[in-house]
Amino acid sequence: MHKQLTFEQRHYINIARNNDKSMRTIAKDLNVSHTTVSREILA
Repeated sequence: MHKQLTFEQRHYINIARNNDKSMRTIAKDLNVSHTTVSREILA
């Protein structure tokens, strides 16, 4: 089971991806699974 991301986390993902951060780095920064980040990007 995974928890839902907050608006702030989603916003961070968008900014980080625009700055070419990897999904694993973003996940580590947010303390969530890289799979959670991947799902958010692909959604």
